[in-house]
Amino acid sequence: MHSNEERPVCVKHYDTMSEEERGEFQKAVEEGGEVDSDGLSERMKHARLLAYAAFEQGFLGVGGLKQPAGSYLGKVSRLSGYDLSGYCAELGWVYVTPEARGMRLASRIAEALSSSYEKGIFATTRSDNVHMQSILLKLGFARVGNEYRSVEHSGKKIQAWVLSR
Repeated sequence: MHSNEERPVCVKHYDTMSEEERGEFQKAVEEGGEVDSDGLSERMKHARLLAYAAFEQGFLGVGGLKQPAGSYLGKVSRLSGYDLSGYCAELGWVYVTPEARGMRLASRIAEALSSSYEKGIFATTRSDNVHMQSILLKLGFARVGNEYRSVEHSGKKIQAWVLSR
């Protein structure tokens, strides 16, 4: 469906995105099925940066550099056993549509976001998501703390990762 040519990755602040871009971004994150969609539009507003790669039919891939609430940061710190209090940004919402996989979009989106922020970043991923773990390693993230049980995915475990700066 899509050629293998590189699609540009756009990195924007929420307030510089059009309503259409915001809608497409939210739709893609929800399609990924990894996060609770309740309050997603509000969390998008508070994100540090949002990134996407688009094609005529819509967004092929998305990701965000989120600004986590203190309660969430505390929860992940407690569950993982690793103090994340010095990390003010979370790499997340990384999703690529099935028809666009193999185009390195997840890697390029994650790289564009992480290189746009000069302070420490953390990420969480399922322990069975080997592809995302590989991307995090290539970007210089290190796995920290202990795996913990996923709330969203029964029987799955979550890992915390950090990129210190």
